[in-house]
Amino acid sequence: MGIINSEQTSYLELISQIQDFLDHPEIEKNESNSALLKWRFAFITSLLEKETSKQEKIALLQEIYSQFGYPEDMISCSVYHNDGIDPLVAAQTVVDLLRKNLEK
Repeated sequence: MGIINSEQTSYLELISQIQDFLDHPEIEKNESNSALLKWRFAFITSLLEKETSKQEKIALLQEIYSQFGYPEDMISCSVYHNDGIDPLVAAQTVVDLLRKNLEK
C-alpha cells in the first residue's frame, strides 16, 4: 500500500486519539453507541471527500476499520474480504447506512 506520508500520519494520529477517547471506561462499547457512529460517519465521509489517490484512501480506510474495532457493517471495506466489492464503494454504503441511523 505504500509509504504513509505526513498528512496521512496526522490523520492516523487523530483517529488514534479519538479511539483513545472512545476507549475511556465511561464510554459505552457497543456498535450502536451514538458517539461512535458519529465519529465513524465523520471519518469515513472525510476520507471519501479527501483529495488523494485511491490507494491512499484505501490504506486510511483500513486504519479506520481497525481503530473502530472492525465494525460488522464495514467488513466489505477490508482489503482482505473477498466479496468483489471495491472498498471505497463499500465505504460509501457504510456512510449511507450511518446517515440513516443517525437521522432516526
